[in-house]
Amino acid sequence: MAAAYDKALVLNLMDKLSFFGQFTRDEKTELAGFEHIVVRFELGEKIILQGDEDTSLFVLLKGEAEVAKKEAPGMILARLLPGAVLGEISFISKKPRASTVSATNDSMVLKMDQEMMEKVGPAVREKIKTYLLNLLIKRLDNMNMAILEHMR
Repeated sequence: MAAAYDKALVLNLMDKLSFFGQFTRDEKTELAGFEHIVVRFELGEKIILQGDEDTSLFVLLKGEAEVAKKEAPGMILARLLPGAVLGEISFISKKPRASTVSATNDSMVLKMDQEMMEKVGPAVREKIKTYLLNLLIKRLDNMNMAILEHMR
């Protein structure tokens, strides 16, 4: 039986995560008001499946997950903790999923799809886009630094 939706719990979890750090209380309440975007996953369930056409963006609110690719069976590429952003590449590019993300325990995510993005206010949309842009810039910087370190 599915757990009842607890808006106060969702708001409490959002308050603890950097993704929502720039959001006002009203903006977080607006997001938490979309009950259908809070999705729970049990141990082993796939949050994202490599190759899927879905372009939703996820923020891990509670629990943990791991990232894997079909091309590297048995290898865990990353372990994700609350606050992790998942699916940003497909969300932005509209390309199929590049990896699989599985819950490693009971987890809860905020699933943001294009329909939800159309319903939220422009300030919320802008903050999500700005966060994603900064996240991707940080990842690119880290990758460039790793390449430079490898060349030394």
